[in-house]
Amino acid sequence: MAAYTLHPYRGHAQDAARVTAFLSEINRHPRFVADYYAGDFVWRSFRAPEASSRESIALWEDASGQIAGIGFFDAPAELSYTIHPGLAGTPDEVEGVMGLIAWAEALSENGRKDGSKPLGVTVRTDQDAIQRGLSERGYRPAGDPTYAGNFRPLDDPIAAPDLPASFEIVAMTDEADLLDRVEIHREVWAPSKFTRETYSMLRSAPMYRQDLDLAMRAPDGRYASYLIGWWDPAAKSGLLEPVGARSSYRRLGLTKALIQETLRRFQELGADRAFVNSLANDIPSNALYRSAGFTRITEWQEWTRT
Repeated sequence: MAAYTLHPYRGHAQDAARVTAFLSEINRHPRFVADYYAGDFVWRSFRAPEASSRESIALWEDASGQIAGIGFFDAPAELSYTIHPGLAGTPDEVEGVMGLIAWAEALSENGRKDGSKPLGVTVRTDQDAIQRGLSERGYRPAGDPTYAGNFRPLDDPIAAPDLPASFEIVAMTDEADLLDRVEIHREVWAPSKFTRETYSMLRSAPMYRQDLDLAMRAPDGRYASYLIGWWDPAAKSGLLEPVGARSSYRRLGLTKALIQETLRRFQELGADRAFVNSLANDIPSNALYRSAGFTRITEWQEWTRT
């Protein structure tokens, strides 16, 4: 096996561009299925103080210092990871994941309180070699798949959506109602730590574009649904993260229209495919993505060790 080492994330100035370049690179790899995307990294890492990323991200690097994998630890006890798809099914891949698990186990134990859950590792259901390694380490599936990865090609022209009367798609320019933009996110994902301050940090992040941060404005002026599109020019792909709608505006076709408009904008920028992740058993959201042309291509399952 090749020689690899694990390093902590050193901060945005030193490692953010390296991480996004790695995630863009693997997105175009022939064996890429679905995993972390550059937009995922920005969404998770630039709406919180930078110190939290240094504490919760580990880089798995080869002997030349190139990133071969990344671990993301969500306190108090959840690990997700991505390994270069060129290593899929190899002993090196398993070694990398086991190293990231050991790192996450230490973080989980350090912050553990009586009664807290053990470390959960989010594993793609088609990663057989990694699952065997987890079993040998004492981990077992915790239940049904938790998350799903969804894909849509952008080969054919996408028309602008037809909107109901008095509804309007608006971009989150500096003149938009940014307070309601924060409130709709907090309402959809309650309880949420999203604030005006964290939104401001996100709006200054790399890859963020106001013209892909969209909302559907209802006749009363409030936002009915919203999403952020992340355009990755190096990978020629787009990601939707997050997507949400206020409960009173669901199942009206509004979010689908918003997705359609975002896909159209991706296509105009040069994207040839788009991705969105979802909760595997969330029937309404998965029906929404199917209606917007997405196909489920993989699932993730949590493994735990008691």
